[in-house]
Amino acid sequence: MNPRGGTRVVSGSPPPQLGDLLTALDPAAETASALSETRSTQSPKRASRLEAVDWQLVIQLRRSASEQIAENSHHWAGEHGRPMPADDRRMMGRSVISTVVRDYAGRLTQTGEQLWELATEQAYAAAVENSIFGYGRLQPLFEIPTAENIEIHGWDCVMAQHGDGRREQLPPVADSDDELVEAIRFLGSSANPARAFDDAHPMMTLALGDRFRLHAIGFGLSYRPSIVIRQHLLTSIDLDDLASTGMLPAELAEFLHTCVLARKSCVISGDQGAGKTTLLRALVAAIPISERIGTLETDYELLTHLLPGRRNMVALQAKTGLGEYHDGRSVGEYSVADLIPEA
Repeated sequence: MNPRGGTRVVSGSPPPQLGDLLTALDPAAETASALSETRSTQSPKRASRLEAVDWQLVIQLRRSASEQIAENSHHWAGEHGRPMPADDRRMMGRSVISTVVRDYAGRLTQTGEQLWELATEQAYAAAVENSIFGYGRLQPLFEIPTAENIEIHGWDCVMAQHGDGRREQLPPVADSDDELVEAIRFLGSSANPARAFDDAHPMMTLALGDRFRLHAIGFGLSYRPSIVIRQHLLTSIDLDDLASTGMLPAELAEFLHTCVLARKSCVISGDQGAGKTTLLRALVAAIPISERIGTLETDYELLTHLLPGRRNMVALQAKTGLGEYHDGRSVGEYSVADLIPEA
């Protein structure tokens, strides 16, 4: 008798692709998969819309808008004794960006240059807003629903690896490697906690939103800046899901579930992309919902703390230092080992 249920795997059957698993767990994923089939023809259109703006000018406008947004946020916090709520800051920022772009367009007409059309103003405003509150010129990479990995090797080599194994070449995300590095550095400085990406910190990993993780390496450690953006396609999954879709034998799923309930130590290892994180999420899901748990990570990747119902837990992540060293350690650094007593 199998108290956990699940479908047994037929010996000799080929392992299912991630795309098949997504469809089995969420029928809506089939629609996303179908959309991805036409993405190769849609990409040039998306690229054309983005390339219509001068990204060096976007960076210039972003700098002006960012300064005003920071000043307004600081003033608001001083009056209210707390940081401005994110939604209010976004609305305020949108107004500031609109004014900055409109003022710039107005100065062009005063110097006799061609008047910007309304569509041009809107395109620049959207690009600046994405640069401050989104991912800038990288934004389209975060809008591909079936992409499991985005691999960037220099500004002009961008590849998407989809959950079904397909690879797709994407348009450039910058005009130079320097611009690409600056974009990644801005993302790191805007993260919470902030992550440095410079000569003293040539490697950087950070969580972006609740689905993405970015890892970057450069500054002499690689011939060109190299970035990998990982999208977590399966964040809410348990051992039954893995068994019912054929990703895991039902007997093994039952055994692992028993190990978790018995508080046994489990070590997960495997090649890159083998599904280590997915399996660990499934193991965590086997822990009774009423039991208090803690997660310690270099960067948030399990995302267990974002799942509905899993509220009795503490999620901790490491913090990089400030670049200065004292007694052989970077000032402000908190490693995973430092966090163990706090879990």
